[in-house]
Amino acid sequence: MDIEVYKRGGSLYYFRLQIDGRRRQVCTRQLNPKDAQKWGEAYAAVADMHGFDAADESVGRKVDGQSAAAPAPKRATCPTFGQVVAEFRRLTADPILSRRTQRDVISAAQLVVREGLRDANLTTEAWERLNVDVLTRKLATDFEVGRLKGTAPERVNSVLHSVHSYLRQARVLFSERLLGAYADLGWDFPTSFHIFLHYKPRRPVAVVGRSPSDQEMETLFAAAHRLREEDPVVYVIFCLAIYTGLRRAEMGRMRWDWLTVINGQPYLEFPASFAKNKKTDRIPIAPELQSVLDWWRGLHPTEQYVLPGPVLHGGKVIAIRHEDAFRRLGVWIKTQCPNWRQRKKAHALRAYFGRRMRETYGLVVAQGSMRHSTSQLTDLYTGKDDLKGKVLSMPALPRPTPDTTVASAAQDQR
Repeated sequence: MDIEVYKRGGSLYYFRLQIDGRRRQVCTRQLNPKDAQKWGEAYAAVADMHGFDAADESVGRKVDGQSAAAPAPKRATCPTFGQVVAEFRRLTADPILSRRTQRDVISAAQLVVREGLRDANLTTEAWERLNVDVLTRKLATDFEVGRLKGTAPERVNSVLHSVHSYLRQARVLFSERLLGAYADLGWDFPTSFHIFLHYKPRRPVAVVGRSPSDQEMETLFAAAHRLREEDPVVYVIFCLAIYTGLRRAEMGRMRWDWLTVINGQPYLEFPASFAKNKKTDRIPIAPELQSVLDWWRGLHPTEQYVLPGPVLHGGKVIAIRHEDAFRRLGVWIKTQCPNWRQRKKAHALRAYFGRRMRETYGLVVAQGSMRHSTSQLTDLYTGKDDLKGKVLSMPALPRPTPDTTVASAAQDQR
């Protein structure tokens, strides 16, 4: 039986069906039109032969005691967190969001409510029974104030970053797309809830310049030879960051077969499927980094990935595999440079790479080398305040070939 699915103002798909004089508008509870079409055809086939009740029983999935294949519900009261979580898990199932990401979002929402209500004994079961209308501006304010209470002045910036991070994660449960799907289920949210969604906590004080200073980098270069013997994995991460500008996740995904040589020049060819900007990139490898990689590969001749470690999530390599190594990198940097300003240590080294590229070849090449979508973002990382003085103790990198990095950057600017 042919059906035609459509949206009714929200995010879920519906279709109309008339059998034996009975007409019904059926909610598929699907966000994808192809899934909605497939589900609707299965429902219509059963309903045509055995009626609506049989279709509800065999095809309609029972969720919270209500059939998915039922007429659009009337406006209802505000849902509980348990109801929202169940629907959130279904609507954002893999590959939309990984289970880990779903878990992080739900945990952040619990933490915001628990600390906002100032109820340290709030269990997961009790939280799931709470109505979502407890999310108000007052709760967000109490959460922020509670986190900042008793914080030392030098820690205020870090705490404010955590407040922004937890609120941002918690609000993923109520993204615009999901709110449309919740509205299709008849869930109603009060005005105070929407005020919570738009609440803006106090902003952290901006740290001027993301790139470390030349003096700090000189200190790290001097200590790097000792690091090679003490913690080889951290040493390799340090070299990759300052010679290629790779992000943390990209280092975790880097494979040996991505290394290639073109006209005598070694390159790292980064596949589009693994790149943040979804473009294939070719990054030149300096002779100094090539010697480090040759030494490292000799120690791990059978490894598939440059940074060895367990493969997670069915073969998807993610930065979390090497979280402890990146933590050790941060401890080492802080030990060598106690006045280090940047919070994200590995990303600060990436910013240093971008600064060197900009000093040597200009903004456009630096943008392409860092694989930024706009030159404004590159300028933020390698701003004028960071261009004072010369680059010390680091040999110049080979200039990227015009047909790859520079062309990619110019295309992004257009």
